Amino acid sequence: MTLALAWTSVEIQGVAADGSGPWTRAWVTGWLIGPAMSLLVLAVFGARVYLITRGQPTRSPTLIRTERIFLAVMLVLCGWPHLPWVADTFSLWALMLHVLAPVVAIAVVVSLPVILTNGWMDDGFNERGGAA
Repeated sequence: MTLALAWTSVEIQGVAADGSGPWTRAWVTGWLIGPAMSLLVLAVFGARVYLITRGQPTRSPTLIRTERIFLAVMLVLCGWPHLPWVADTFSLWALMLHVLAPVVAIAVVVSLPVILTNGWMDDGFNERGGAA
């Protein structure tokens, strides 16, 4: 997950800097936005996983929504320059390559809590992880 978020940070920097020269305000801001978003996602995700491993999983919709909003923003920022109506020359391969890391991060963030709780936090499952 850390590698996926690092990749995403580099992608976000490219979008945020928008071709600005090194050490300009836009360039530095671009390098700060990606890691800041990644650290926020890692902090929220880490806290959720920590609580799960201590037997106290959180069901806070606000916390989960915050995590997912930042992941969605990361996905959009990584894919935006490669969308058909934005890119000079659209390539499905380029789009898929640039959204791969955020998709991996999203998959880990969404699935690991379910795996760690054996499914008992999700609707439709009983406390032992079986179907309700």
